[in-house]
Amino acid sequence: MYPVYLLEDDLQQQAIYQQIIANTIMINEFGMTLKCAASDTETLLAAIKDQQRGLFFLDMEIEDNRQAGLEVATKIRQMMPFAQIVFITTHEELTLLTLERKIAPLDYILKDQSMAEIKRQLIDDLLLAEKQNEAAAYHRENLFSWQITSL
Repeated sequence: MYPVYLLEDDLQQQAIYQQIIANTIMINEFGMTLKCAASDTETLLAAIKDQQRGLFFLDMEIEDNRQAGLEVATKIRQMMPFAQIVFITTHEELTLLTLERKIAPLDYILKDQSMAEIKRQLIDDLLLAEKQNEAAAYHRENLFSWQITSL
């Protein structure tokens, strides 16, 4: 199962995002699972220990740290070069920092939109991640390697 992670410190928003993610995975029968929904960075980082891949929905501001999500994304990118990262934030002005730090997010969802629009973007990101994950699995299965040994 492809792991999905959520970092959101507003528990009401976290519950809404969790429901959207879980319902989308269930309805579409994706090979994904919501592995962790955390409200602090330490819990999320502990949950991804020893993981090689994943889809991350990260709030940019956690508690009073406006760049906590960005800092976590930097650590995730170092641990998992091919992780898929989506920021969900009110801080549009931090978009450029994601490029400067070479995080390469899959998406950047702004919270000042309607909940219907946020839901649509979350679903679109899950669909895209599933397609990319299937394509990567197909390529891994079709790789052939061989080695010549001397006699």
